[in-house]
Amino acid sequence: MTTGLRPALWFLALAVSTPAAPVLHLTPGEIDAVRGRIERLPWARKAYEQQKRAADAWLAAPVPIPEGETGWYHDYFCPDHAVMLRYDPARLEEHVCPVDGKAWRGPRFDAYWRSATHARIFGSLYALALVHRISGERRYAEAAAGILRDYAAFFPTTIPHGRWAGKGRIMAQSLDEAVAILQPLKAYALVAPSGVLTPEDRRAIENEWFKPTAELLEAQTGAIHNIHCWHNAAIGMIGLLLGDRGRIEFAIENPRSGFLAQVEKGVSAEGFWFEGSAGYHFYTLSALIELVVAAERNGIRLVARAPKLKRMFDAPLALADPFLVVHATNDGGAVSLANQAVHYEHAAVWYPEERVYREVLARAYGKERATLTALLYGVEDLPPPGEGVRAASALLPATGFGVLRGELAGGPAFVLMDFGPHGGGHGHPDKLNVIVAGLGRTLAPDLGTSGYGIPLNSAWYRQSVSHNVVVVDGKSQTPAEGNLVAFNGEGALKWVAARCDTAYPGVAWTRTAALLDFGILIVDRLASDRDRRYEWVYHNHGGFELAAPPAGSLAPEPLPLGNGYEHLAEAKAAAVEDCVRGAWHVEGAGTVALTAAADPGTTVIVAEGPGNPATERLPAVLLRRAGAKADFVACLELVRPGGTQSVRAVRAAAEGENIAVVVEAAGGARRFAVEAMGLRELR
Repeated sequence: MTTGLRPALWFLALAVSTPAAPVLHLTPGEIDAVRGRIERLPWARKAYEQQKRAADAWLAAPVPIPEGETGWYHDYFCPDHAVMLRYDPARLEEHVCPVDGKAWRGPRFDAYWRSATHARIFGSLYALALVHRISGERRYAEAAAGILRDYAAFFPTTIPHGRWAGKGRIMAQSLDEAVAILQPLKAYALVAPSGVLTPEDRRAIENEWFKPTAELLEAQTGAIHNIHCWHNAAIGMIGLLLGDRGRIEFAIENPRSGFLAQVEKGVSAEGFWFEGSAGYHFYTLSALIELVVAAERNGIRLVARAPKLKRMFDAPLALADPFLVVHATNDGGAVSLANQAVHYEHAAVWYPEERVYREVLARAYGKERATLTALLYGVEDLPPPGEGVRAASALLPATGFGVLRGELAGGPAFVLMDFGPHGGGHGHPDKLNVIVAGLGRTLAPDLGTSGYGIPLNSAWYRQSVSHNVVVVDGKSQTPAEGNLVAFNGEGALKWVAARCDTAYPGVAWTRTAALLDFGILIVDRLASDRDRRYEWVYHNHGGFELAAPPAGSLAPEPLPLGNGYEHLAEAKAAAVEDCVRGAWHVEGAGTVALTAAADPGTTVIVAEGPGNPATERLPAVLLRRAGAKADFVACLELVRPGGTQSVRAVRAAAEGENIAVVVEAAGGARRFAVEAMGLRELR
């Protein structure tokens, strides 16, 4: 273990020793403030009552510690439907799919059931300790002390195990071990002053459970990664709890993997976590917040020392669509800011000068704010809920996202292009992918991922053809990073253009996505030194109808096996003589009308693939061309229910390095030049 603190931390940690009443997240003054909120504020009272119900449920029916090896969360998904199985605390060997009611059985499902049961016990432990500290009722402290004693005796009987991402002992991997230990640590700090734990109890809990957990995690920590951020939170909080200065330094100052290194090296200049995923961004932020809360209450000022921490709250606001959704990119899923309000509770306190964080909270909560984080830490007064959080287009060049915002069909519209770094182990083969939202909802999503433990995750969700990209020769991209070519986020013509020449070695690919006053234009130029098969792929919610060529001209089309194509069902194709026209009819929202230019030799393919969850089917359109070069030009028009499509045809012609585009609309022809530095309308 690393010993000796740097001077900056040494002075602050001089007072850190094993205290009679340790503090990890709530000082005595904060406990008094929480009691005051409960008395004065209905939402705070409701949040407290939720914890009290959990504590009372334990008193009524304690749960025994599950015996046996634990398992991985990502294994607890239905292999057929890619949805999480239903955890039933009373049934160890029966795990039901919520879609069709099928009961799945097997060791890997049973193993995760044990993990979920441990987590359930730890949640009850924390509720018991918190309710005791707020109410003063000793029975809750005694029940919490009993759980702590039981696990102190149980931990030495466990052995390191796990298949992925490090070894755990109570849990199946080091990540889960780190996440799980945080609630017992905080519970221990809350009940320690009550006197229900004897000195012998405390020594056993600290020496037989907490210290070995820190040793287990520290031996597996040494990289910039979301997992290691959770390791740091656990190691640092154990160090703070036990007055172990060496572990505090390891968790915060270690130049390879400590908190400060994670924030500085793992966060882009704009504030997004390097793995390029909304889910992992907030997951990492959760770990960082845990350590900051504990450190700040022990005199270690991390908020001031980590300026990029603030940007981690800002980046999702720049990326959120008008409906507060931060879309899936790479692994994970789409994230609603309404479900991440707990993070902004901390931001509103740490950065009081930024009103936007309180505005996020106001819109996210609406009429219901009853969260534990708000009760324990939140500011009491929020502004009235507004309609939006951020209305401007945004460019995050280091992160690799270009976001266009405007108005279409009488409502807000949103286009995101992903041209950034691959994202490491959580990256997807989806450079230059485009995501579209409008008509009050997500239209063309990035599907993200399902549980990692099922075959469909690698076979579909992590393949290029499940994204809105161009696929070359029926193969998924190699890990790649694109480069920004041009961006304009203001005015009547907004666009983002990027280039990627490494996704398919030997193929130069430039994509321009534009948000115009009548629709969305997606323009692709691809060139190779030999003949290739290019397939422009676009997935959209809704039922799809092909208008031109006529749907009756479609014939069954066998698709290649592998690279995700085997999961495109009902594929039918037709040769195209003119424009491709069709529409997705999105129930309750309107229509997304597609009009695409078609050079001679173009084939249109209509199919459907799994959504996320896989029970949802997303119709897809593929435009196929063969040759050394190919240009694709497609227009998406959003039409409200009862409205009329305006765009009738799209034509394109190569003019040297540029592409000349003509959009035939009800109001007349619109002409554009797609140039190296963006889009220009010709008058």
